Amino acid sequence: MLFDMALVSVTSCGDTPVTTGRTRGYMHLEKEIQLNGAKCKAWIAIEVSLTTKQRLSQTCFRGPTCRSAGNFFNWNGGQEFFDDPVIMGYFLEDIAVALKECSRKNSVQIGHVHDVGWSSTVSLTPYNLGVLEQFNPSLRSSALRVKLSQPTITAPITNLATIVYSLNRRTQLPLVTIRSIYPGPDVGDLRDDVTVREKCVFFDWDHPGQKLAA
Repeated sequence: MLFDMALVSVTSCGDTPVTTGRTRGYMHLEKEIQLNGAKCKAWIAIEVSLTTKQRLSQTCFRGPTCRSAGNFFNWNGGQEFFDDPVIMGYFLEDIAVALKECSRKNSVQIGHVHDVGWSSTVSLTPYNLGVLEQFNPSLRSSALRVKLSQPTITAPITNLATIVYSLNRRTQLPLVTIRSIYPGPDVGDLRDDVTVREKCVFFDWDHPGQKLAA
């Protein structure tokens, strides 16, 4: 099961949580975060749309035996990803900051204690232009990526995981919507020339990843 999660309770200052009414097929967790310098209870909903679920099953959650750029080997799917205490701990801390700052669009880069997957990006520095090609990570952006014809240049193993999410405070519960998850550093918004802005190059989803140690 890739995702079976949409409602997370994050401690609340004595109030009874109001559910979204969308309970079928969802998992409910209770967590504690710090708000305004003190531990108090607040409830939030975390949702993953079906479209996002399907997209992530073809990018970062392709199974640990798929040694390809942008894929996790530490988790089989979203359920295991969000059950990881390191991931959830840092994620909830970032949500608490976003709630305080009233941020609408957010991302968090999490450094895990273990390697987690093969990064889909790498620093621009080591490569010459002969092994790179222009492409569009999104309709609004451009970047350079390593050519698929260069399989000896493998996607590196990384201990970083990035979560991109939006936050809506106008719902009954503050609503956190997962937009993307990927192994590797946070490359920011996919707008304009990402390679120039972030000094990084991408790998194709089918590009081979570095071999794991035996």
